[in-house]
Amino acid sequence: MSSFRYAARTREGSLKRGELEAESVMEAAHFLREQGLIIVALKEAPKTNTLWQSLLTPRRPEQAMLFLRQLSLMLTEQSLGSALSSLAKQPGDSNYRAMLADIAEQVTTGHPLAEALGKHPQVFSSAVRAMIAAGEQSGSLAEIAGKLADHLEEKHVRRQKLQTAMVYPILLLLTVCGAVAVMLFFILPNFLPLFDALQAELPWSTRALLYVGSLAQDHGGEFFLLILLAMVGLIYAGRQPKIKRWLNAWELRLPIWGKFRREALWQEILGTLAILLHSGLRLDLALGLTAPATDNLALQETIKRAMQGVERGYTLSAALAKEPSFPVMLLELVAAGESTGRLEFMLGKSAAYCELAAEHKAARLQAMLEPTLILVLGVIVFFFVLSIVWPLLEAMENMM
Repeated sequence: MSSFRYAARTREGSLKRGELEAESVMEAAHFLREQGLIIVALKEAPKTNTLWQSLLTPRRPEQAMLFLRQLSLMLTEQSLGSALSSLAKQPGDSNYRAMLADIAEQVTTGHPLAEALGKHPQVFSSAVRAMIAAGEQSGSLAEIAGKLADHLEEKHVRRQKLQTAMVYPILLLLTVCGAVAVMLFFILPNFLPLFDALQAELPWSTRALLYVGSLAQDHGGEFFLLILLAMVGLIYAGRQPKIKRWLNAWELRLPIWGKFRREALWQEILGTLAILLHSGLRLDLALGLTAPATDNLALQETIKRAMQGVERGYTLSAALAKEPSFPVMLLELVAAGESTGRLEFMLGKSAAYCELAAEHKAARLQAMLEPTLILVLGVIVFFFVLSIVWPLLEAMENMM
């Protein structure tokens, strides 16, 4: 995703300036034209977001979720300007209140809410801003904000469930690493004088363990620095579009994890698309705005190809039928929604199916991962104990 600065005139002739996120200048221009704007200038904004800045300033989707839920409730009783002013005055996090104050100021000076949200891209994604813009134009802002809040809350709950499910496997993995470090740095050195005194031929496992332990003790600092540099390099490489796209496509092809990721990502994509269609956007424009809703570049390209197919006159089901990453079972649901004129409803049902399938696969993955890590830990400990005890037993046997 890149940021583009634009200057455009409305149908009334007034000049608007702003910034938006898009994959390319063509996509940015397409979005502006769909908003009824006449482009005067459009160029890519200077890139100032470095690796360290992106790590220090992460996205804060929880704030978007909270804001949309509060806004949807307050709009039932108050006007937009009054609701924003009230929200900006509430006690709480200072950063959140500062953001609300800026949004309220932008709206009270005549800027649309979607444009005001665009000043905070780390909180409000381009898809969220597009749905808010559609809600403003259709007069259903409160309803759209409520649906968006529901969608983001469900996404947040799913993410929390996944993080909770991964706590135990991660702790087991850290235990394995800790056990190896303790044996290499603390236990093994105590046996070195004993092995030297025995002057017996050591088995290959003991010799390998002693060699690794010697390297770890003599060059531990260099190894640690090398691992740290490798991690930083992998993070940087993973942020490069070509490498990230290859990694994302490879991830989806993995036997078990790949199936889980496909279901989870398509649930997010289809849910976002259903809300966009409910807000009144055309299918091709909704597909274009749905692509950034996922951080998987391979699926972003899939959605863009589907958008191009729809623009050429294909149905959504026909465009998605050419994509191997799209679940085959959902094609009939999408086709049924198109034939009955209830595409938005069937996309929601498809998203619910993907959510259920992802939950089942996550439970199965967790059930397989925990005993596997326990087995790995047991094998490592057994190898260490055998490598230390075996030569001692042989030496005692020779002495008797």
